[in-house]
Amino acid sequence: MLTSEKAALAKVRQMYKELKKNHTKIFLDTDFGPKNKEDMKGHRSALYKDGTVPQKGYAEPEEVEWVPIEEIAKQKP
Repeated sequence: MLTSEKAALAKVRQMYKELKKNHTKIFLDTDFGPKNKEDMKGHRSALYKDGTVPQKGYAEPEEVEWVPIEEIAKQKP
């Protein structure tokens, strides 16, 4: 857990350097969101802190479609 703005910026710099070193253009956060379409725990925890819908009217995790960034932002090779 990052505890300050300075720590967050240092982490971002480190991540950016790694992406650049590996010639990677798209960052994939392996700690956030579902790992696949069947990962309901990932769906729930990405939307709500404890995975529970807080009250009526909030989206049910099963109703949310997680789309990989590659499908949203088509990049030219």
